[in-house]
Amino acid sequence: MNPRAHRRVKQSERLAAARVVARLMARDGRLDWREIEFLDRSNAYALLGVSRERFMVLLAQCAGERWGARAAGRNSERESDLAAVRERRLQLIAVALLVYVCEIDRTIEPRESALVERAFGQWSITPGCSRASCACRRRARAPRLN
Repeated sequence: MNPRAHRRVKQSERLAAARVVARLMARDGRLDWREIEFLDRSNAYALLGVSRERFMVLLAQCAGERWGARAAGRNSERESDLAAVRERRLQLIAVALLVYVCEIDRTIEPRESALVERAFGQWSITPGCSRASCACRRRARAPRLN
């Protein structure tokens, strides 16, 4: 991502997007090493605009909230994180990460798919929507042949 684009996106939006991904990872009560390895290898932290260290703190917080809520028989969901992410590119990045993380262990839990579906709905993202956005960018950058 362009460093200038990071400056335009508020820190609170970047943290909210990172929290959405962290919540998915903590949702089933287990932290899977494959999910963390995927984020490390895919440069996900830079795409989200947070450091690895900051993401791990968010992940630990989300896991703690989730485990505490489970022990107390409460729901630990925060819809405000989805609403806080308004920048379109960050929404698309977050959704792509959600889908990949959700499918890494080849078992998609109903709670995981519910969060992914809510993100798609909240951000009005459809499969064609993300493809169209990418196609427009590629066309705009293509050099002219004369």
